[in-house]
Amino acid sequence: MLIWAVVTILAACVVLNLVLTLRLKHAVEGRDADGGPGSSHSRRHLASNFAPGISALAAGADAPHFEAVATSGANVSSRSLPNGYLLGFFSPSCAPCHDQLKPFVAAARQMPGRAVAVVVPDGGDTAEVIRLLEPAAFVISQGDVETLVRTFLVTGFPAFFTVSPQGVLDDVRFDVAPV
Repeated sequence: MLIWAVVTILAACVVLNLVLTLRLKHAVEGRDADGGPGSSHSRRHLASNFAPGISALAAGADAPHFEAVATSGANVSSRSLPNGYLLGFFSPSCAPCHDQLKPFVAAARQMPGRAVAVVVPDGGDTAEVIRLLEPAAFVISQGDVETLVRTFLVTGFPAFFTVSPQGVLDDVRFDVAPV
């Protein structure tokens, strides 16, 4: 009797795995003519919906609450940003992160006081990245960094989250969305 229960549970897991794999395959391949598999449009769409390699959080989910202290000494939290915010995660040794610094700063300047940049100290030139980001965003680079990475389930860099005034993730991507 026990063996049949184990076999049944295992079979259910196999079927669930197959269904999820087919849904992911459909999401990756089922694009319009302007966004076929592997295209820039396709990768952005996939990142916006599923965020593989970026975060386990997806657009449409409630944004997690966070509290942190910026390099300026300011206390920053999701509650202190009631009009929505842009949150970026950077790794100084990551080339794509450097490519996204200027677009992030430009977007942050369009939403003063509503941008947060998390700089993960990883042996790269953290000071230079912080210097570039500080004029436009609250920068978190010590203490609360690991907690923020875990809270937003970040698995790759760069990672960008756009949060609505209602606290919902509007977008999760590997590049900065136009504001």
